[in-house]
Amino acid sequence: MDTMKITVLENGDLKIETDAISPVNHTTAEAFLRDIALACGGQQERRHKHGVLGAALHAAQHALGHNH
Repeated sequence: MDTMKITVLENGDLKIETDAISPVNHTTAEAFLRDIALACGGQQERRHKHGVLGAALHAAQHALGHNH
C-alpha cells in the first residue's frame, strides 16, 4: 500500500502505477500526480485497476475523506 511505480517509457512518457493508497496519503498522492502532469506537460490519462465495486468504494472514500 502507498507505493508508486514510475517508469520512463522509450518515447519519454511517464507511466505511474499504484495500488491502494491509504486515505491519509491519498490527497498528497493526487497532488504529486497533478504536479508531475503540470511539469511534464502533454496529456494525462488515468486507468483504474479496480472494477465497478472498487470504483464505487473510491467514490465513497472521496465523499467522506477529501476533495480533489
